[in-house]
Amino acid sequence: MAVPNTLAALQPGAHSLELLDENFAYLDARIGGNPMLKTDYDTNADGKVDLAAGGTGASTAADARTNLGLGSAAVLDATAFGASLIDDADASAARTTLDAAQSTWTQPVSGAVERTVHEKLGDLLTAEDLGIVGDGVVEEKVISISSGSPVLTVTGGAFTADDVGKLILVYGAGTAGAPLASTISVYTSATQITLANNAATTVTATSKQIAYGTDDAAAINAAMSAQVGPIRFNPGVYIVSSEVAINDHSGIVGTSAHWKRRKVQHRYDKDASTVFKYIGAGGSNTCVVRASNMAVGVEIATPNDDLLNYALRDFHVDASNIAEFGLYSYRAGNCASQGNITAECAKVANIVHIGQYAAEFGAFGAYESENMGVACGIDLFSWGSVENTNFAFKAYYHTCNNGTAANFVEGSGITQAESQP
Repeated sequence: MAVPNTLAALQPGAHSLELLDENFAYLDARIGGNPMLKTDYDTNADGKVDLAAGGTGASTAADARTNLGLGSAAVLDATAFGASLIDDADASAARTTLDAAQSTWTQPVSGAVERTVHEKLGDLLTAEDLGIVGDGVVEEKVISISSGSPVLTVTGGAFTADDVGKLILVYGAGTAGAPLASTISVYTSATQITLANNAATTVTATSKQIAYGTDDAAAINAAMSAQVGPIRFNPGVYIVSSEVAINDHSGIVGTSAHWKRRKVQHRYDKDASTVFKYIGAGGSNTCVVRASNMAVGVEIATPNDDLLNYALRDFHVDASNIAEFGLYSYRAGNCASQGNITAECAKVANIVHIGQYAAEFGAFGAYESENMGVACGIDLFSWGSVENTNFAFKAYYHTCNNGTAANFVEGSGITQAESQP
């Protein structure tokens, strides 16, 4: 339908547009009072505004993009622009991504030198770079689940369909009230899901801890096996269904351990600490983090099997009252470092140190173990008939006795030193 050319958009005069009909039959664009005629913008009289006049020379959007040299697709690839997305020497070379090797970065401090973005991004290898998720959720909620049923109801829950397939731990719902480890198999609503396993104990409208998240065990172990040096783990809860095995030339550098104060329902903060939480089957010799080239409980056969050149620092281990050990460290030395590591809720020992040497160790904390907090032992060994190696240690134990729910009672410090040939 033609637009009536009697309906002026603006009053005639300077800087006004009077009218344009569907066939461009009449256009009176007064710029400083001078009218623009149709022949000024449609020189070949095809009813399309010429490119030179600021138009597209086309009647459809696809034709317009083609005429402008952008191709007909509605979503444009950067190569259509025929130039680099950054300023470099070869501006004619099309690029579909930002070239980090061409971009530069300079720290805003005196004496800083210019480096490429590519170099800067390679300074630190993080868990996220390697597909490790760390999306674990640990919270106290009022829950209900019946013995023999897999249906879990959580008051105030925030489950989503994306949680299907994630590991989950429901405290109090396992055999004899132990934690129930399972997988989320069905999402019903934000407050109700179905587990892959039935509960063994009924829990009715009771406040219990639940934990769930992506199983990061395989991704973390792949990162350790790559032997690319210590990997940075940002704050978060990293759920694992099996032990994390530290390899030579690898390691974990977190953000912070979790040093507890005694108070009701005090839990680690996933936004402040790096936490490795176990949700697995448990059993004999299971652990969360193993710093040894030997399986838990297996004695070393040759000195070449010692773990070396690794780092373990600034993280917390939660054995979930399922795994027997939190951090298990055996014959791990030679240019290595461990420190500021805390652990909780192991069935045998939260932290084990056996046969450590030629390494830096310091600041370990253990809480709520069913048996031992920190277990230390010595390992006498000889490398051949001629060369003997001394094992020496000096440790300071600061004990904490049980106190009230809000305070702990400080015990006496004990210093122990021993040297063996």
